[in-house]
Amino acid sequence: MSKVYTMKVRRSFQTKDEDGNDVTKNRWPAIGRKVVNGNGNEVYHFDFMPERMDTGEIEPVHVFAEKGESNEK
Repeated sequence: MSKVYTMKVRRSFQTKDEDGNDVTKNRWPAIGRKVVNGNGNEVYHFDFMPERMDTGEIEPVHVFAEKGESNEK
């Protein structure tokens, strides 16, 4: 059976709180899925590509287990 994981990136943005102070918040948009087949093969499906940061590096991709999204259930 295969297992499905969600691939997300962390994108920070500046906003103001109720007192008018600058605060940094994060959003975690999903950019694709990782599927691990029963034989251990991993397949990455990107709906969107990660962005290139100002330093020229590609933003890190984080993988999270999806809740209830497995063919074993």
